[in-house]
Parts: sequence; C-alpha cells; structure tokens
Amino acid sequence: MENDQPELIYEKERLEKTISLAEKQLCQARQANEENKSAIILAKQDMRENASHAISNLWGSEGFEALLWLN
Repeated sequence: MENDQPELIYEKERLEKTISLAEKQLCQARQANEENKSAIILAKQDMRENASHAISNLWGSEGFEALLWLN
C-alpha cells in the first residue's frame, strides 16, 4: 500500500489540474457564447431595420429591382 501512495498523490494532483483547466475552458466558452449571442442579436436588429426600409421602398421606381432581390 505504501508504494501506491506517491502514485495516488500524483493522480490526485493531475486530476485537480485537469478539472481546473476544464473549468477555465468552460468559462471561456461561456463568455464567447455570450459575445456571439450579442452579435447575433445586433445583426438581427440590423436586418429588421434594413428590411423595413427595403420593403417601404418597394412601391417606388426601384421597387421592381428590390422585389427581384428578395427572391
């Protein structure tokens, strides 16, 4: 049993380091996810604003070309 003690200590330390690294990576992934969510929300808002301008201009002289681009 005494011979296994250094290996057990080594494995516990290695496990703690692995868990710590995994927690750091998880934190980074969550942060990146939040940043991506924000970017997607902003992009959707921009699309809505641009779409409303495009749709309101469909009945003008350039409306036919705008309709073609929507398809």
